[in-house]
Order: sequence, then C-alpha cells, then structure tokens
Amino acid sequence: YAAPSEIWVRSPDVPDSWLVLTWRIAGPGAPLATLLVWGAAAALALGAAALSARRLTAPLAKLAAAAARVAEGDRVRIETSAGPREVRSLAVAFQAMSHRLAELDEQRELMRGGISHDLRTPRARLRVAAELLDKGDAALAREITANIEEMDRMIGQFLHYARAGFRETPARASLDD
Repeated sequence: YAAPSEIWVRSPDVPDSWLVLTWRIAGPGAPLATLLVWGAAAALALGAAALSARRLTAPLAKLAAAAARVAEGDRVRIETSAGPREVRSLAVAFQAMSHRLAELDEQRELMRGGISHDLRTPRARLRVAAELLDKGDAALAREITANIEEMDRMIGQFLHYARAGFRETPARASLDD
C-alpha cells in the first residue's frame, strides 16, 4: 500500500483544533476486487434483463403460434391474462379478431347453403318452363336455356370459391374487349 494521504482542516469556530482526513490509495490487489464487483453487477443486470425479456417474449411467442393456427383456419383460444399490459391488450384484440373470423366462417357457410338452395330451385323451375314452351318459340327456349346454363356456371364458380375459402388470382383483362 502507498503512504496515507492526509488533509488538515481547521475551523474558525474552533481555532485550537484541527480535523485530519486520512485515506490510503489502493494497492495492486484492489483492481481485482473492483473487477469482481463490476462483473457480479453485470451478471445480475444481464440476469434481470433476460428474465424481463423472457417475461415479455413468452406471451408473444404463444400469440404468434396462435396467429399461425388462425391463418391455417383453426379456431384458437389464447390466454389474455399473462404478460405485460401491452401484450395482454394485444391478446384481447387478437382474441376478438379470432372470434370475428369464426363468426364470418359460420356466416359464409350459412350463405353458401342458402345460395345453393335458394337459387337452384328457381333455376330448376325456369328450366322446366323453357322446356314446356311451344315448339314455335324454339329460339326463345334456347336463349332461356343458355341464360340458365350461364347462371349455373356462375353459381357453381361462386360455390366453389365459397367452399374452398381461397382468393381468386387476379387476371389482367382489357376493358375494350
């Protein structure tokens, strides 16, 4: 260790006394102790940061997995009470979105069944009426039958689209045509 350093202080209130402050400058063993203290503090800080990051990312990872399942068409239920406030509010919003998507799927199924029944019945009546037309109106009967077949094709395409649940690939078309 190095020689002690001193500061002598005298107060005007007590002129006959001196206040002596003494300290020693650290020797070569102190840097190792300082490094150990700093290392322990860094390890604690990193551990706390890792726990905090895990607390935040665990609910987000569950939410991401739930989003992937929803994208595949599954119905999911997620926990909305875990994690930080922002993650909980995100989970609540995601849960509401998931319920709305499920309701939309149910409505699509109902609409598909309704279209299949509600449109096919009048089309069948029109087809029978076209077949019962007088033979003199053969051109009109062919035109009605062609329109019915076009309606059949359009309804079939719609039902195929609604059953498959996919988006049709856009195709370029000329408006002039």
